[in-house]
Amino acid sequence: NGTIKAAVAMIDRLQIGSITVNDVQTIVLDDRALRTNLIGMSFLNRLDKYQVENGTLLLVQ
Repeated sequence: NGTIKAAVAMIDRLQIGSITVNDVQTIVLDDRALRTNLIGMSFLNRLDKYQVENGTLLLVQ
């Protein structure tokens, strides 16, 4: 809990493996703000399907 600094930005092209999404809105945080990377809903909602199977995130475009 608390306050952090963040910047809103637009990613022209975001590619994860064979999945590519253009014009994805993002929030950029300080490197120390999180312990891991996040894939946000602004990316996931642009896919045909996403789900977790046996602890693995499945992305379908």
